[in-house]
Amino acid sequence: MSSSVSFLKIVAFKADAACGICLEPLDADNLGHVAGDVNHLFHEICILPWLEDNRPCPTCRAHVEYIYVRDELVRGHSLESAAHDGDAQKVRDLLAEGPIPKKYRENAIGCAIENDQLDIVELLLEGDIEISEESRGRAVIAASTEGNQEIVGLLLADDAKISDDDLGRAVAGAARDDYEEIVELLLDNHTIPEEYLGVALVRASGNDNLGMMRLLLAKGPISDDVRGCAVVKATKEGHSKVVELLLATGPILPAHRNSALTVAIDDEDQSIVDMLF
Repeated sequence: MSSSVSFLKIVAFKADAACGICLEPLDADNLGHVAGDVNHLFHEICILPWLEDNRPCPTCRAHVEYIYVRDELVRGHSLESAAHDGDAQKVRDLLAEGPIPKKYRENAIGCAIENDQLDIVELLLEGDIEISEESRGRAVIAASTEGNQEIVGLLLADDAKISDDDLGRAVAGAARDDYEEIVELLLDNHTIPEEYLGVALVRASGNDNLGMMRLLLAKGPISDDVRGCAVVKATKEGHSKVVELLLATGPILPAHRNSALTVAIDDEDQSIVDMLF
């Protein structure tokens, strides 16, 4: 954008004035002032993206010479773009320059998560950025699935608010790929919905990791149905120790016992056959 940028001097506008782009009411904390031969007002977050691709004023189509916006909103808009593009150095520079409004910081984290730029997420979190519960939840799911324990730790620090459902999704993702330390971190002092705990247990039963299985079983409760599904999965993978552990913690449904037994007989896995009889 070739227009010059400076701090906006708050200008007067009517109480019912609306942004010329989104048509929502104007407010002094989010105001962009198109100057030059015209004098039209817009939300800063609306006019900045517009002027990246368009030079005319969106209201009257006159050529725009200047756009006055507050510096922190210029930084915020640039931060979103840098996070989307995975430009870690640009993110560092912008964070060092000065304050950035919360909405832009949250959007930047969202952009980084959507594009699997976990290094950018880590940078933003180290910058002491406050993010919403929803954004934090999305980040912890992504970091858990990728096995990034450091970011998970940052996201969970200081009793940060994350929904039980997002924690459950994170546990299930980490259990699938055998990230035991992350599972332990997520389970510690957190409530995990039973449905996600069950998904995690079944996924973990295919990894032959007794430590993770014990963590999940201890968190409980585990239904007979879920335990049975885990036994079948472990039997298919030939993990006799996992089958033994599961059977020692409670009953399984007859249908699951029969399915596992059929698999064990077909695979000639006598140790599991003996456990199931």
